[in-house]
Amino acid sequence: MYGRINALTAPASPHGQSDRPPSPLSGSTGAAGPDRETGGRALTVALDADDLPAAVPALLILAGLAPTTWLFPSSVGYLLSGAFVCALVVYGLWATGLPERLPWVAVVLGVYWLGLGVQFLVTGDRTFLPYLALTPLAIAAFVVVAPRLVARKPTAFAATLSLLALGLSVIGFALLVAHFRYGFQAPFLGDHVHEVANVRTASVYTNSNHFGFAALLGALSALYLTLENGTRRWFWACVTVCLAVAVVLSNTRSALVAGAAGVVILFGGLDRRLGIVAAVATVGGAVAVAIFSLFERAVLSALATLLVRFDAWNSAWQAIVADPVVGNGFATGIPVHNSYLGVLLHTGVVVGGVYLLGLAAAGVVGALRAVRGDYWNVYAFAMLVTVCVHLAVETSTIGGLTTGALALALFLGLTTDSWGLRLPTARASRGSLERDRPQGRTAPSEDRSP
Repeated sequence: MYGRINALTAPASPHGQSDRPPSPLSGSTGAAGPDRETGGRALTVALDADDLPAAVPALLILAGLAPTTWLFPSSVGYLLSGAFVCALVVYGLWATGLPERLPWVAVVLGVYWLGLGVQFLVTGDRTFLPYLALTPLAIAAFVVVAPRLVARKPTAFAATLSLLALGLSVIGFALLVAHFRYGFQAPFLGDHVHEVANVRTASVYTNSNHFGFAALLGALSALYLTLENGTRRWFWACVTVCLAVAVVLSNTRSALVAGAAGVVILFGGLDRRLGIVAAVATVGGAVAVAIFSLFERAVLSALATLLVRFDAWNSAWQAIVADPVVGNGFATGIPVHNSYLGVLLHTGVVVGGVYLLGLAAAGVVGALRAVRGDYWNVYAFAMLVTVCVHLAVETSTIGGLTTGALALALFLGLTTDSWGLRLPTARASRGSLERDRPQGRTAPSEDRSP
């Protein structure tokens, strides 16, 4: 995986360096690295042992897989995933030292964690205990530590995320072939895909929705590398197509919607006109399907599923209204299928409201950085929006160990890494943390805040 990949950045365009003013919310956390070149000149992007720190956080794909695979019991998977979170904290602190800033979103989520502790003391509900143990670890690992690792070479992170998702997709394709040729059986394997054909695959996941979401994260990362890279653009374009096919074959409708939002942002961040074209194409395609009854069975199936979700959301809302302050704990038995209603249901409107406030603040900061910063900021914001859209029909909370929960924490950190409280006692990090990313489109701005 860590063979060298040489890329040539595209020449600077009038829509690159000139139309994005420097942003106080966008910038690096260290001095420029020795390999950095600017002004649209040739830039070598290498995936080798030296880029391991930036690639490590991308292993969340495998950590999120562990509790949701049929390869071994879920209890073993949770232990492996929790061990990865702990190891990421230790490795990140060893590789980068103590952070110079504490992201404000980490502070807000810390208040949320304290609220969980109060809830446990008041109710004695033991379902809070796993989240009391894992939430601070997830915040430390993905909101505080991981962004500093990724900052060493963001392209190495995006490439690793894409290649891991591609590997899981290739396994999924191979299992599908084995199903038709040898009768191999696995969860969801060979089921219908959007009511069109029986070619569904969940790879090694117990639920195809988890697989579809993992493939989606890889697809958008590969698309980012396609739009940002030069001579290797064809390779990442092929990876993007393969992963898009995997998303379709997973029959994960929420991934299609979330992916459309991410694609629009990625194209819009490159050129506003491309973003408008992508948005019009997405909306136009949806309207055409509705008007001309294209894929009618798939549409009716999606509407039926949505009605079931509405019933679940209504039941969850009624439970929230019945006990708004204390909440109902994490074992209500109500299939919420919505992460935002879910946190209010589980923890109450006060503690859950703090959690949602942190997410909203991160979204605002991410949007500002995407508008005023460089293309990496666009990618981070696109991924955050994609995760948040997907979680509107899935239930994952920071402190959980699924791919959705881990990805949410990571992209919250990546969109707000320079927006934080300076720690006066923090020692200097080990070496430069400057982002080594292509400079042909937009020159990054530096964080000059005191």
